[in-house]
Amino acid sequence: MNKRVFFYFLFLGFAALQSCDDKTLMKENYNIKDGKWFVKDAPVFSFEVLDTLSSYNVFYNVRNNSSYPYYNLYLTHYLYDAKNKVIHQT
Repeated sequence: MNKRVFFYFLFLGFAALQSCDDKTLMKENYNIKDGKWFVKDAPVFSFEVLDTLSSYNVFYNVRNNSSYPYYNLYLTHYLYDAKNKVIHQT
């Protein structure tokens, strides 16, 4: 039983270390005033990648609650090259 507990805590420690990421470029929140999100109030997030030879993961975290009466969420992203030309859009 002690081995099992040891490996459990070892796994938790390893998982905690993996969650620390020194390659994070941007982490930002946008709070919706009064819980009313209008199309004209679309948030924009921008960041610049200086090391273009490395690969990066992009995550979108959306938090909401049951008081938001709509189910549709449209998300658009644009990826620009160094010459400000769109190379990917979704």
